[in-house]
Amino acid sequence: MHEGIQAYFDAFPVLAMETERIVCRGEHGIVYWRAEATHLGDFLGIPASYQRAIVCGCTGVKVRRGKVVHMRDYWDVNHLLEQLGVIRLRRR
Repeated sequence: MHEGIQAYFDAFPVLAMETERIVCRGEHGIVYWRAEATHLGDFLGIPASYQRAIVCGCTGVKVRRGKVVHMRDYWDVNHLLEQLGVIRLRRR
């Protein structure tokens, strides 16, 4: 497993993910997801806060000959940091 991804699993070892929607067209697809976890370990130098957090995002996927050849995740890390009490986002 890629070390960057492993860092998330180390900080949030009990993780529940739910697929909300899948959209596909040709070789391309997008998976919309929701993740819920508790911050139990070091994350980006932030010690465990024991805060529960919910993050929504999506994963773009390219498939060729039945195999995933490229994927990229998109989600709002600032929203996660706000839930952990690290930052405060300004609201309009």
